[in-house]
Amino acid sequence: MTPSQLTLSLMVLSLSHLTDDVYQGALPAMLPFLVADRHVSVAAASMLVFVANLTSSIGQPYYGRLADRGRAWWLPAAGLALAGVGLGFAGILHGFWWICVAVGVSGIGVDIFHPGCARAAHRLTQASQRAASRYNIFTQGGSVGFALGPLLAAPLMVAFGLPGMMILAIPAVLVAGVLATRLPRGEANSRDSRTAAGTDQWGPFARLTGAVVIRSAAFFSIIAFLPLWWVTDLHRSKAAGDFAATAFMAAGIAGTYLGGRLADRFGRRATAIAGFAAATPLMLAYLAYPDAVYLLLPAGVAMYVPFGILVGLGQIYLPSRPGLAGGVTLGLSASVGALGAPLLGWLSEQSGLLTVLVIAACLPLAAAALTVTLPRDARLAAGGPAQRPDERGEDARRDQPPRVDAGGMHQERR
Repeated sequence: MTPSQLTLSLMVLSLSHLTDDVYQGALPAMLPFLVADRHVSVAAASMLVFVANLTSSIGQPYYGRLADRGRAWWLPAAGLALAGVGLGFAGILHGFWWICVAVGVSGIGVDIFHPGCARAAHRLTQASQRAASRYNIFTQGGSVGFALGPLLAAPLMVAFGLPGMMILAIPAVLVAGVLATRLPRGEANSRDSRTAAGTDQWGPFARLTGAVVIRSAAFFSIIAFLPLWWVTDLHRSKAAGDFAATAFMAAGIAGTYLGGRLADRFGRRATAIAGFAAATPLMLAYLAYPDAVYLLLPAGVAMYVPFGILVGLGQIYLPSRPGLAGGVTLGLSASVGALGAPLLGWLSEQSGLLTVLVIAACLPLAAAALTVTLPRDARLAAGGPAQRPDERGEDARRDQPPRVDAGGMHQERR
């Protein structure tokens, strides 16, 4: 594959990831309209969020295994179409349970989409000298899409009501058609290729998954409770609270890009540790001076720096199961982390929202502690031969997987 073809394929995967995650970000924007127009209760609306989170994550390891076996290559494209069409039907159906079914179908589409595309992105970038930044082209698409979801959905619903969500479903179908032309067909991990790739290291992968879960708990807690803190404690408007959360997420787009660039220079492990370690003091500084909203931007950047890095690193730790690794780190572990938000919600009623936000701000330190335990040399963790450290320092090249030629055979680095 030529460099231009590689770039084009990565851009299609990134656009697909962006489009898919738009529908995850759009659901919260639908809730006020469902409450007002469909007479859905607030408790029932929160149930829809739970259904979306559950259906969009629980099956990702299974679909990742299917991708690794080369079965149902078309599933990611079908999942993308389902994600958009399902949420579109949630806007035109009446009756809570029908809406719940539509939201569940959308979540299943998200569930199906991620593992196969994460595997394809890994296989496209693993031989690159800038593997981390190239892989983050894919993960950055999801960050952009999640932030764009409310911005695209709200104007459509203001103009056309809830049925306007069917208009938002159109890009999912169109992009799914383009994605289907770029997905490898029937490309399985054979026994020989799994042996050549190296030994799966479940211990480091389990610790990495723990770090992703903790980061997810911190991220979702900040997104959930920050607007409430602005309204109830700081006595600001709801729009101002939503703006603060949006600014935090928008900063994550820059954080995902920066993480890939730094990882290629200093190594994935070192960059992830630095991102986690920086997130806590930056977020605490903002909580101490909430009027300085600009402090949210570096905090959001730091929170996002490790995410794409850890997803790619997890696929290096499981070289024969990149689809499974992507499904766990992108989907299942993120949703498991989100389950901590209800516990913090109960704590907020006992001790206040500021206490909860302080706890959420400190969680990245625990993620950093787990990341410190990961092997310094990702190639050794994947069962590859030891390499002499690059004179430029740290893990810059050691974190890269072995270079692969067109036939899938390993080449030694010079």
